[in-house]
Amino acid sequence: MSGTECKIRQKKYCCYCTCRCSCCGETTAKAFSFKREVRNELEELKNAFLVIVDEVSFAYVADLQLLDEKMKEILDRPLEPFGGVPIIFSGDFTQLSPVGGVPLYKCNDCVTWEQLIDIFMELNVNHRFEKDPGWGELLERFRDSGPTTDEVAIINSRVVGSHKGPLEKNIPPDAVYATKTNVNRMAINDAIFVKHLEKTHSTDANVQPFMHTLCIKAGNLRFHVRGTRKEYHAMEKKAQDIIYASVGEAHVQDKTKKYHDPLLKLYHGRPLCINQNVDVSGCIANGAMCEFRGVKLKPGVSITDFETILIDGYCVNCVCVTQIESMVVKMLDGTTGGDEEHLIELKPKTIYASARFPVPCVGPITKKSMRVSRTISFEQFPVNCANARTVHKLQGRSMKNLVVSAWDYTGNWTYVCLSRCTTLRGLFLRERRLNSLVMSMTST
Repeated sequence: MSGTECKIRQKKYCCYCTCRCSCCGETTAKAFSFKREVRNELEELKNAFLVIVDEVSFAYVADLQLLDEKMKEILDRPLEPFGGVPIIFSGDFTQLSPVGGVPLYKCNDCVTWEQLIDIFMELNVNHRFEKDPGWGELLERFRDSGPTTDEVAIINSRVVGSHKGPLEKNIPPDAVYATKTNVNRMAINDAIFVKHLEKTHSTDANVQPFMHTLCIKAGNLRFHVRGTRKEYHAMEKKAQDIIYASVGEAHVQDKTKKYHDPLLKLYHGRPLCINQNVDVSGCIANGAMCEFRGVKLKPGVSITDFETILIDGYCVNCVCVTQIESMVVKMLDGTTGGDEEHLIELKPKTIYASARFPVPCVGPITKKSMRVSRTISFEQFPVNCANARTVHKLQGRSMKNLVVSAWDYTGNWTYVCLSRCTTLRGLFLRERRLNSLVMSMTST
């Protein structure tokens, strides 16, 4: 079984997640797809005595109907709801809603949800805020009725650089930056890398760059030939250079809506997020967190084969993914918490995606240049830099230190973002939006 499993008297419970960032269980969309290899794995559902579906706030009505339909089919019990297997739905409807969809609790015509859910249990102990109960109580009121003006003032007291607020130098190096868009996420991750270079690297080409920092560029880049189904042609060097310099992670998206970086900018200890399912039962899956530790080069390749590239004027070591056997990372999810590091090796993957190329109509390429989409293929490691993450990726996680780069007042975004941080002291804000925050909450 690809989901999280626990054998009890030869029976199993299976855990699925409704969002794309499940790190210990299979997503419902993947688990109940029509792919033959997945359907073979799902045969083990016949031994399940319980199915757990997490992050139910992300679920569409179609997800629930598909779950019911496929379990009836797999278990050959067409007349029993969910094939006769008990289902536990866990989550919080004041979390983020499904992207572009209607949450289950707003659907009045979903028979599967309205008539088959017969037990409700509310968990009222919140372990996330045990180090700052007052912060937890403030957020509970925020969740239930919206914040008061005084409570908003408490939140705004964490604006960086404000009167009596924290200073820029007070932001811990392990802080996670919460963003509302992937473009913003990419920009912050790139800025953090440049800050790292300012502290450790030189602009002098005669100074050898440190080996703790490495850029990995995608290999075997190819353009899809328009008018064909699967024909790809090798990309010219000039086009490759444009990709490495001007096409970032937020501009490259595959059919499953995952983003891929043609030029990974890494340093020892940099947080990464795995973006493909490698070993779901071992928590090496889409959404799982890890840290960069190094690379293993292919036979015959040495550090003398590295090239030096310039990033914001700083000299940095760079190697092509085709020269690397594997990337070594330290897993942060799915570990037992012992002293021994859980190191694994990730292999490069072939990626097919749509890339948005800049078109310099007048003058050089800039951030404002118009972009056109082309389908490309390339090899790269299945990871994203993760100092900054969208709040969708942060849902369900607890953060010791959190920097909110910008506010988003749609839906429950503000509450979900703030409630990731375990203490008020660990919260850092870039913007102060007192009136907007109050008006947003009182109008919902």
